[in-house]
Amino acid sequence: MRGAPSPPKTYTAYDYADITNHLIKRWKIADLEGLSGEAAAAQEYLMKQPARIRRLADFGAAKARGTGESCFSRAQDLGSRI
Repeated sequence: MRGAPSPPKTYTAYDYADITNHLIKRWKIADLEGLSGEAAAAQEYLMKQPARIRRLADFGAAKARGTGESCFSRAQDLGSRI
């Protein structure tokens, strides 16, 4: 008799950051030159995505552990300083 089937792989935000970073390198996005203004803006946007995804993953992980601040508490702190 076979054991219980293993659950399918669930990708995390960290996986998506790694995949995005891999594709940016594979497609040599950073090396593209002579781009139009719109294309240069898209290049810049793409280059920032892996770090952005990791920051969001870190925030989510901290929130899941209960160690992170909520967005609302920070917003309230800002309001009290204005």
